[in-house]
Amino acid sequence: SGYEVKLQSVGEKMADKMVIPTLGLGAMGYASAGSGAMLAIMNADYGTGIRVAAPIALLASLGNAAKNGILIKHSEVVEKLKDIDVVLFDKTGTLTSEVPTVSRIVTANATYKEEEILFYTATAEQKFSHPIAASILQKAKDENIALAQYDDSQYDVGLGINVKIKENWIKVGSTRYMEREGIEIPPVIKSALKETDERGQSAILMAINNKIAGMIELKSTIRDEAADVIADLRAHGIKEIVLISGDHDAPTKELSRQLNIDRYFAGVLPNEKADYVKLLQDEGKKVMMVGDGINDSAALSHADIGVSLKGASTIAVDVADVIFMDGSLTKFHYLFEVADNLRKNVKRSFLLIAIPNTVCIVGAFMGVFGLKASLVLNNGFNLIAAANGMLPYTETSIKPEDSSKEEGQLEDKELENKELENKESADKKLGDQKPEIIS
Repeated sequence: SGYEVKLQSVGEKMADKMVIPTLGLGAMGYASAGSGAMLAIMNADYGTGIRVAAPIALLASLGNAAKNGILIKHSEVVEKLKDIDVVLFDKTGTLTSEVPTVSRIVTANATYKEEEILFYTATAEQKFSHPIAASILQKAKDENIALAQYDDSQYDVGLGINVKIKENWIKVGSTRYMEREGIEIPPVIKSALKETDERGQSAILMAINNKIAGMIELKSTIRDEAADVIADLRAHGIKEIVLISGDHDAPTKELSRQLNIDRYFAGVLPNEKADYVKLLQDEGKKVMMVGDGINDSAALSHADIGVSLKGASTIAVDVADVIFMDGSLTKFHYLFEVADNLRKNVKRSFLLIAIPNTVCIVGAFMGVFGLKASLVLNNGFNLIAAANGMLPYTETSIKPEDSSKEEGQLEDKELENKELENKESADKKLGDQKPEIIS
């Protein structure tokens, strides 16, 4: 990578600016303490050490991240992390389970059966791989429903699909899609949609020959780690957590409430997600986007940092800057820790180089240090700084769950001690009434 850690760049610029002053100090050293002092001063070098130590630290940090299941594809990401103000989460597959479950099927009238609604909807969705299609196809598989084949299809990204099955034109999609197609939604389905919204769930509609036949309700499960991850992001200085979804307002709002998310955008079409990233950036914020679908790819590439998960769509993995290889959001804690440790390490290396060289210059003027001492100090501490740069590779992290586990163990131990104290106290009170037990 041609990227330089910012502190390395600062150190190099300072070293370059020190060339002429060092020549001047050398001349002064020669005048005041002779040629030995001049050579000692001229040997002082602030740039070489940091040019070696900083890249080593960066590579060690990237290696340690990879070793712990985080693939960082662009090295500058490690330094950009400290500037991130906003984390923008896509809803499905990131904060919620990747594939929702079918919670109920509602028919528009007695003409249609639930199995028929599921058959047509699953048949229409069988060529797609998005989470809604996967959940409906799984339900059809569980119900042992054999699907038909179709040739003619028209797909409106983020809205719905229109296919021809058994001489019938089947439309499957959102309420917005049906309204756009001029299809009237019957009262029974409107009532069911209202109940779905109140429960914070999602639904898709199915129409046969431009008449609504039924509705399938989908339930998303919040990831177990979602709440802890959001709390941990705030602990690392993230000022705002934002949720973005193509889903209706009600389920998106409910998820935001449950996870204490600051802001949400609902009903966003796939081609609009990148616009919302730009909207946040126009507010002067640095944005990290977290998503795993094809629909998230443009937003991931427009964000300051794009994060995806293993198992995400190929294009999302391709454009993301960071991939969590175990598919879990808990890696955020370690990602930020890697960045913090790198900054601390490079600062330490800079001090290991700057302080001895400064001592060398002062010592040369005082007649204490000659060329040999200057060479030993300069090269010795350059080696020490380089060795320091390797440390990030060996550093380990206490995961949030490990910390909670330790706290839980401490609480259990305290409770056990308390119970033991209570037992001993009770035994003492009954001492006159019971014989002494010798163990």
